[in-house]
Amino acid sequence: MNYKEAVEYLYDIPKFTKKAPLKQTEDYFALLGIDTMMQKPKIIHVAGTNGKGSVCAYIEAMLRADGKETGLFTSPHLVKPEERIRINGAMISEEEFTACFEEAYHAAKKMESDGQGHPTFFSFILAMGMLAFIKNKVEYIVLETGLGGRLDGTNVFAHPCLTVITSIGLDHTEYLGTTREEIAAEKAGIIKAGVPVVFVEDKVTAPVIRACAEEMGSFCQSVDKSAVKIIKKNRKGIDFSFGNRYDDTVIWHVPFAAEYQIENAMLAISAMEVLFAEDGKQLPKSFRDALARTTWEGRMEEIADGIYLDGGHNLPGIEALLSGMDTFADSWTGKKMLLFSAVKEKNYRDMAHKLIDGFHPDVIIFTEIPGERKVPLNELMALMCKKNDHDEHADCGNYEPEDADEPNGPEVFGCEDVADAYEFAKMIKRDEDLLLCTGSLYLVGAIKALEMEAPEGDR
Repeated sequence: MNYKEAVEYLYDIPKFTKKAPLKQTEDYFALLGIDTMMQKPKIIHVAGTNGKGSVCAYIEAMLRADGKETGLFTSPHLVKPEERIRINGAMISEEEFTACFEEAYHAAKKMESDGQGHPTFFSFILAMGMLAFIKNKVEYIVLETGLGGRLDGTNVFAHPCLTVITSIGLDHTEYLGTTREEIAAEKAGIIKAGVPVVFVEDKVTAPVIRACAEEMGSFCQSVDKSAVKIIKKNRKGIDFSFGNRYDDTVIWHVPFAAEYQIENAMLAISAMEVLFAEDGKQLPKSFRDALARTTWEGRMEEIADGIYLDGGHNLPGIEALLSGMDTFADSWTGKKMLLFSAVKEKNYRDMAHKLIDGFHPDVIIFTEIPGERKVPLNELMALMCKKNDHDEHADCGNYEPEDADEPNGPEVFGCEDVADAYEFAKMIKRDEDLLLCTGSLYLVGAIKALEMEAPEGDR
């Protein structure tokens, strides 16, 4: 198959069916020889509700700064599936992607013919990633879980060198549990006997993680947001220090305006301390430089002047986005604009209301993501406004908010097509205005694809 055919085949694999048992993934990897070839690379396994991708990106950047050969596997992707598989910071090529696909494909077909069933989308592309890492002889693999931890396909690797658990909130409750404690127990399922674990200090979830680590005889290192000192903050990033095992005078920098990235950076720094720091010694300056240069697409990413994309796609993610948002948003002298969409299985009502109450947009534009998981535009509009009789959804018509009598109520618009909604937002945006696009990773991916397709002069 060529690259296009490989991608089409991947997307045809059912992605939202009942999760396959880990045994199927183990058998699949054994058929490919991954189980034996994976003994040499050191694996850093990262789970959590939000922040996993950013933490993985920070860790991988610092490993490269230390001269290590790295593989990075993350999910989901925003535009192209090869975004999930990176060697030394770079996406694998379409040619290498296709070669790994062919190998994974033939093994999947053999499993299917043997009556073992076809591997899931996630197991298939995870296998592709492991094949790429093996062929490139990486020293470290930074591995992000897909869904959960205990039963996640990435949990087939029994001997990581470190596990990391990011912040935990209520998401995927139909699979992981209805309380944060239950979800924490699922995420803590990545902890292995004697393997250190780094996690967020949280009064609800930390006791669960500590209990699991104690049972497994694993060293614990937690990071506490209350230990952070923000030194300087602007639109381009944040300087901060935090009380860690060694010092609280070292200043770190993240090139993001979102304060939630501080916690993600703290986790990554603590992970490096557990792996590399000698007692009483600070991490090298090269790690600070690497952190300051790290980028991660779709997380408060500025794609044009005053236009930001954030992949907050659940309520905890939106709450994290809004933390410290006031200072950032107030640095614009014009209007605050919100472009929002969501998938139907998320708590999109509370997500939208949190954004409206916390971001205080002057303009709101609702749109639909493509596909069966979309929230229909009329349901999004119904969250806060009523349709004018003369307007049609497809025309970015103006809608009358329920609080239209209030002088400070936002202007509300609706447009079914993401491309039309984004073009409309850019058309009405002035230089002094801030446009925030959030609510779904699918929305972020669609907008990024539009920017990639646009002529250079229009970006």
